[in-house]
Amino acid sequence: MDEFHTVTGTSQAAETLTDLRAAGLPITTVWVPFRMASHWRAITVPADWRDALPGLDTAAFTHRIAPRSSTPPDPAVWRPRPFVLDDDIDPSDDDLL
Repeated sequence: MDEFHTVTGTSQAAETLTDLRAAGLPITTVWVPFRMASHWRAITVPADWRDALPGLDTAAFTHRIAPRSSTPPDPAVWRPRPFVLDDDIDPSDDDLL
């Protein structure tokens, strides 16, 4: 990990969070773990996300998240892997991931 990962990872997390929330998804936070060299997106959701999206099961919910969190603006850029977690997990704690 170097300064590239800390600078771009933080901005990528903020952009992804903005995009997911703009899509009406109940997202608590997005974090790009620096040790993963911007290849992961840790996305946390509240335990009551089903109340915000009635009738949606877990698979459908994650299928709504994935395209907005793993599709880069430029096809030449790597495709990060999204991990959807409950929001009682702190994605910025590298010891947990």
